[in-house]
Amino acid sequence: MSLEDDAFAQVDADLARLALKPPRDARSDHRAALAAQCVPTGSIVLDLGAGAMALQDYLPFATAYLPVDSHKTEPTTIVSAVDRGILPQIEGISFVAALGLLEQVPDLPAFLAALRAYGVPAVVSYQPANLMPDDTAPPGRLGDAALIQACVDAGFHFRQAIRAHEDELVIRLDPDMARAPVVRRILAVSFDPVHDPSQQWRQRLLPRILPPMAEVVAMTVGEAAPEGPFDLVVLGNGGGIYQQHLNDAVLDLAQAGRRAVGLFGVDFRDAVDPGRVGALLDRLDLWLARSGEDALVYGHGRSNVATLGEWLVDLMPLRAAPDEQLFSIDAAVMARTPPHELEATLTRHRMVMARTPAALALALPSAHYVAYAEDRALGSRVFSGAYRSLLMDVFGRNYPENQLFEVDRSAVAAYKLRTRLMIDQAQAIVGQLVG
Repeated sequence: MSLEDDAFAQVDADLARLALKPPRDARSDHRAALAAQCVPTGSIVLDLGAGAMALQDYLPFATAYLPVDSHKTEPTTIVSAVDRGILPQIEGISFVAALGLLEQVPDLPAFLAALRAYGVPAVVSYQPANLMPDDTAPPGRLGDAALIQACVDAGFHFRQAIRAHEDELVIRLDPDMARAPVVRRILAVSFDPVHDPSQQWRQRLLPRILPPMAEVVAMTVGEAAPEGPFDLVVLGNGGGIYQQHLNDAVLDLAQAGRRAVGLFGVDFRDAVDPGRVGALLDRLDLWLARSGEDALVYGHGRSNVATLGEWLVDLMPLRAAPDEQLFSIDAAVMARTPPHELEATLTRHRMVMARTPAALALALPSAHYVAYAEDRALGSRVFSGAYRSLLMDVFGRNYPENQLFEVDRSAVAAYKLRTRLMIDQAQAIVGQLVG
């Protein structure tokens, strides 16, 4: 055969492929554009029943495209009788599409099972019977709910259905059998946020211990309790409670859900009725105490008590502060300074005078020398106890107030690690409590 004959043969082959290739139309293009929105960048896409290959034009950057059809409409087309449910065995793909194909296959459950066998995410289209005009659905056509159930039965996890046209859906599927976790309603109760400027820092703790599918309803002690039911009540966010918080309303809140967890320390212990603390702990499934001293004083003999630690120490990064000037921080400074600005200031000063326990906790990871001043708002002989408890947990000893002492940075690093591990354990325990 001459070169001229070869050329004519190639032209004939190209014409034959063009005759088999269906024309592009606005409907299939719109469907393909929506389907392409479900494809991650960088994927290797196997397009089953590629037809006019409209999908290729809408795929994101750096995405490879492998068309499959029952006829070789392009040189790159992989031939397989997909309309009869026969799918090619192709390795290395990361995404599969089947647009305008599910309505043609003779055995839909078998086709979906074969689609699932690829083990990659998929996007499919379908015209459900309930979306088609009256009396136009062919026999055996499934409704949208039945189709999604068929996908689930095949081992897919249904992610999303997009309305492509009045009578057609584009459906994104994942290959795992995972079901969406059950949403749990959580009542998060905070104590005295107006007078405790550390609240803007402490509120970051709660998401770290709650399950990811938690619907959080927040309230402050003294407000009317939101309407239940609740799967879990969380009292506090790592700060301190006082005698004024140990009232009947708080005890009732602890019983407002199926389970209850406490996230708090006890401040000004000399002024607190231990019987009221015990009554509150009796109503908790778990008390995550802020300090070891809290756990020793009130948790002795109890099986529902664990020491979480002062998580504000873990919140701040370990840094070597460069500025030698003494920085004094009290509740007013904490209240008026945005957290990101305060963090920048604290991590810049080597010497810090802390006038609130929260300020001392925030300063320890970066300061080289610290001092503290007790809060005597309740009387000259009544101490908060929070400074001593923190120093005992971190350094194994107390220090006199109003005197700078050198920070053992290795002890702070070890405390940060212990607290981080306890937060992780607390997350696991809370997850088990709510189920």
